[in-house]
Amino acid sequence: MVTFSQHFAQFSGRTGPFRPVFSDLAGLDLRDQRARNRRQNEVETYWDPETQQYEEMFNSDAADESDRLFRYRMVVLSNFLTLESEVENYRAELRGLFQDLRAGAVVIILGGTGDSYQRMYQSLAVLAGEEDLTEAGWHTNSLGRIDDGGAAARTIKLAQNRVYLHLEQPVGSDALEKTKDWPDYWNPNPSPKIADASRCTYFGGVAGPRDHGCP
Repeated sequence: MVTFSQHFAQFSGRTGPFRPVFSDLAGLDLRDQRARNRRQNEVETYWDPETQQYEEMFNSDAADESDRLFRYRMVVLSNFLTLESEVENYRAELRGLFQDLRAGAVVIILGGTGDSYQRMYQSLAVLAGEEDLTEAGWHTNSLGRIDDGGAAARTIKLAQNRVYLHLEQPVGSDALEKTKDWPDYWNPNPSPKIADASRCTYFGGVAGPRDHGCP
């Protein structure tokens, strides 16, 4: 259902409770985001009726307010990484993300179970370990063989279709693409191409906060 809601948000260009906070991992730097917010808010401009001009005032709370931003206790990468090469391509962003987490934080990786995914999981586990995150476990959710005659597949697809039709009402059918590039939630019949299993891997932060520099 979460995956469906994410796809719906992408189709319609609208935000929702399940939308990703960051839709692109490239260049992601949470410390830089906090520093940028602090710079934007540390000086406030106000109109002074006595001088009849705009004056600037230093906002002493800007640093504390900015430091509280993007302090995540749970991070979910939903099919964000599919190949081992992507772990290398996003190494700097992933390392920065892992370093930014505090003790007790959890990183959940959602993806498939094919060979390319296994190599990606292994490479990611090494990188996470270098930043004091330990692989807390993994779980494979197998739906069994999916075909047109599968009762489980029909039940799942009908549920997705009902939600799709319900959410389609406020935006109109023209707002949503119905092409092969997207899951066919508009079709109540199961697709024979649907993956038969998915994997959830999660890493946990066991070390206390480390000093990686100022945000």
